Amino acid sequence: MSNKTEIWRYIKNYKFNSIFVKNFILVLLLIILPLVGLSIGVYGYYNNLMQGEMRELNANALSKVRDMVDVMIRETDKQSLNIASDQDVQWFLMFPMDYASADDIYNKTQAVNRNINMVVNSSDYIDSIYIYSERNDFVLSTRGNGTLSDFYDKSWHTSYTTNKNDMFYWNELRQGADATGVIHKYISIYRTINPFDRKSEGTVVININVERLGGLFGNVTPERFENVFMVDAGGKVLYNKDPAVMGKDIKAVTPIEYPGSDGTISRPIVDINGIKEVISIVPSEYNDWTMISIVPLSQYEYKIRYLRAFMTIIIMICIIIGVVLSFFAAIRIFRPIKDIIVLMEKPSEWMQSSKGTNNSDEFKYIADNIMKTLDENQEMGKELERRLELLKSAQALALQSQISPHFLYNTLETINWMAVRLTGGPNEVSSTVVALSQLLRLSFETEGNLIPITVEIKHAQRYVDIQRTRYNDKFDVLWSIADEIMDCKILKITLQPLIENAIYHGIKPKTGKGMISIKAYKMGADIIIEVADNGIGIPRDEVVRLNTELSGDYYAKEGQHIGLRNVNQRIKLMFGQKYGITIESEQNVGTTVCVLIPIVK
Repeated sequence: MSNKTEIWRYIKNYKFNSIFVKNFILVLLLIILPLVGLSIGVYGYYNNLMQGEMRELNANALSKVRDMVDVMIRETDKQSLNIASDQDVQWFLMFPMDYASADDIYNKTQAVNRNINMVVNSSDYIDSIYIYSERNDFVLSTRGNGTLSDFYDKSWHTSYTTNKNDMFYWNELRQGADATGVIHKYISIYRTINPFDRKSEGTVVININVERLGGLFGNVTPERFENVFMVDAGGKVLYNKDPAVMGKDIKAVTPIEYPGSDGTISRPIVDINGIKEVISIVPSEYNDWTMISIVPLSQYEYKIRYLRAFMTIIIMICIIIGVVLSFFAAIRIFRPIKDIIVLMEKPSEWMQSSKGTNNSDEFKYIADNIMKTLDENQEMGKELERRLELLKSAQALALQSQISPHFLYNTLETINWMAVRLTGGPNEVSSTVVALSQLLRLSFETEGNLIPITVEIKHAQRYVDIQRTRYNDKFDVLWSIADEIMDCKILKITLQPLIENAIYHGIKPKTGKGMISIKAYKMGADIIIEVADNGIGIPRDEVVRLNTELSGDYYAKEGQHIGLRNVNQRIKLMFGQKYGITIESEQNVGTTVCVLIPIVK
């Protein structure tokens, strides 16, 4: 049979469990994975490089916007301060117009109007300026003068009355009407006027037209800046190309994060409505405003697409080469394994074909050991047959040994009836014999290591009956077992050693009558059993030593009587290290042994 045919047969029989297939996949991965990983690494590096360059370009462009806005606001603040300091404005605020002559009022107001009109006409973004005298309840503006009640735009007055006592300078985005009644959006900058450092006598309001501001943004920002936000310290959008967005909280408009204390953001590229966007944030250097730009990543991805196509071609070529190399490498690796399979299936034929060869390699060493193992297996088969015969004999002896417990029960029952017949009725001897018989029957006839708590309690009660007879009622036993745990399982012979420990080490040395309290209750997913006595107690250092020993991996020696250590070790072996026995004791007061086991139904 040819090598190709045999390899195909192994692949067909074992499929993906075939060593040939496993080796082929392993070699394939060893060749392809480094090449693919390198390609992905190069792609990722170039992609990150491009994104970093893109973020830097966006930040630089946004910084130009920030600088323009800072210059604009700085100039506006300077103009508002000059207007507030003007002597004619001071006269308008302080002097009651009711006592001034018509010529004085006309000359002063005309001077103020010429001044503020010159400021508006020389600016590309200032729409109007208001000067309000609280004493005269009068407004001077670039669009006409008049009392506040007759003035066409009153929406600014609410902000003034709210903030005049707390701030001397602030700004807000608001809607206001012009002289023709058309509503516009303004960024209004307020400066209260406090002549001689007294309370506010009025304010200067400079209104920046948002539409004109958008035109300035368009002249400074490149075309790719589709979405630019100007945000105040409270997160309110002061400017955006979409009028419906202005005045809203930036977090309600777009899912971006503000920069941390180091001025950076953890996610400069975010997914917004299924489109990857590049976020750039530049804070103002003059006030508490922030400039934010959101640019689609798709504007830069044409370079990445070229790189992605080139890397895909390289990876496909690597995969084809890897498949061919892996196939031939797997055939060479599989050849010794094929010979071992022949050896295992037909050892006699292999022995005949290998005669006369003097190869001294790893395969020869493996073949010799396989033949040695086959010989040893034949010997072990013979030994196994002999041991099976011995096992059958042991099983027969085990059947015979089952007679002994039944003989013991029958004998105790005979003693019981003899005691009853001699005394003419039940007596202490007959009661003790019955208790002993029931105790032995529970011990021998219950199957398995785990038994219901009800059965374990019956076993312990029979033991208590025998001991109370022996010690002439030297102690009383108080049982307090929760009904909800009666059907739960417990290790066989758990309570009896604990009660025995309480009798022999606590109650027996005590003067007077003793009391043993046995409690069992549920706590969470566990059961707690407490066996307490009012005996002589245990010294503190001995309690510490015993608890340390019980918490470790103590193993009772073979032949040692059943005691606390034995019960503790059986619990740990059955349920795990978190369960077991702990001891609390105080000399001349008593001892409490606490058992923790899980709830097992």
